[in-house]
Amino acid sequence: MRDCGTHGPEIGVSIEIDSSDVDEAISGFGFHPDEISFRYRTQEEYDLGALQRDRLLDARGVRLNDEVVSPDYPWMLRRGVPTVHAMADRLEDAARRAGATSIRGRASIMAGFVQALAYHENLEASDDPDHEQMGVMLPAATLSRASGDCDSKAVLLCSLLHSTQVCDSVLVHTEDHTLVGLGVQMRSGDDTIRAWRRDWVLLETTDRWPVGRVARRHVGERVTVEEPASLVVRTKR
Repeated sequence: MRDCGTHGPEIGVSIEIDSSDVDEAISGFGFHPDEISFRYRTQEEYDLGALQRDRLLDARGVRLNDEVVSPDYPWMLRRGVPTVHAMADRLEDAARRAGATSIRGRASIMAGFVQALAYHENLEASDDPDHEQMGVMLPAATLSRASGDCDSKAVLLCSLLHSTQVCDSVLVHTEDHTLVGLGVQMRSGDDTIRAWRRDWVLLETTDRWPVGRVARRHVGERVTVEEPASLVVRTKR
């Protein structure tokens, strides 16, 4: 592994994660269809069934808007940060050994680690086809498999960054991709986005792009920006 530049030093970092964290990440995220379906005959029965369904989805990291389910990314980050502490500390040690002491340099080391993980589109953590996880994994599952898709890897990076307070970060969703926005000082030529009343330096997690550079096809795209990770983990559970 090296930083997310193209000519940084090679850095050896091992992956260690508690198997119980992986099991919890798999079983505690997503849902089975039979868990959220219900029968009703009256409006009162419908309201009760819908309330129970919504509570279950909230507890499993799932958003429901107009009957469409999607990952609750703030929930994923709250769950992810505690499970990556050990890995984040190893990456911080690696950054110091490599002489990367600036915020941008430390973030680059963590980004390089995530970029080096294999990319698999829509990889599911669960082998159960009825366990709906919406094509994304919690950080513990991504680490255990050393692979993930764009949003799984982006969630992992945001969790690593916040675990050691390197910098704030945001998930930036285009129509078909997810990038990370870093709360680091901007440099001339950086690709950036403004959201949540501040500027964010963009980063690609699925390929070896340096901090501040993303594929040209993403420049000018309409995006959705999740709330910053620094706010997410302070939110009451």
